[in-house]
Amino acid sequence: MQCIRFGPGSAATGIGGAGVQPTHAARAHGSSVYAYGIDFGWRAVSAQSARKKGAGFAASYLSTDRSKNWTRAMINAYHAMGRGTVCVWETTARRALAGYAAGRTDALAALRQEQALGLPPQLPVYFAVDFDETLSQAGPVASYFRGVNTVLGVNRTGGYGGYWTISRLFNSSLIRFGWQTSAWSGGRWDPRAQLQQYAYYNAYDWDRAMSSAYGASY
Repeated sequence: MQCIRFGPGSAATGIGGAGVQPTHAARAHGSSVYAYGIDFGWRAVSAQSARKKGAGFAASYLSTDRSKNWTRAMINAYHAMGRGTVCVWETTARRALAGYAAGRTDALAALRQEQALGLPPQLPVYFAVDFDETLSQAGPVASYFRGVNTVLGVNRTGGYGGYWTISRLFNSSLIRFGWQTSAWSGGRWDPRAQLQQYAYYNAYDWDRAMSSAYGASY
């Protein structure tokens, strides 16, 4: 999300200029792709622009920084055009290292923001691990997601991160939804991840949904 532009295994080879999009051939990967979408933060992409780019869904933030968050008006505009919206929580890149209490606090805040946006109560939230997690950091990250689980339950908890982060969280049954970035993945993809982030541009990134159940609202 906010800290990624390029990383090991990235499908992108350079930053695209305005209007330059990856072709479907460049985007294709192994399994069939259910939908293509974009994610963005402070430089929001309007629903109209997303449609012109060919995005079927968009992902953006819940956080303590309202300037990068989804607004109700933005979500309504996407839904009016038949585009899905996905929510990801991130305050700082390494927040997950703060452990259990931080996870519980963040999940409570994310739940309140979801409700304020008028989103369905069963909607999952992806929580970002926006760095190259090492094995020694896996314990605090797992503890953070245990804290999230106490509020949302595993079935509403998603994780965003590189290959090893997503794989460890799935293996520990701490997430039901996975959003894997090509950064910090070394060209490997966990087949359980419903979302893959694979190309990086100035104002937004490209993602692909590998399943119809990837945590979007419409």
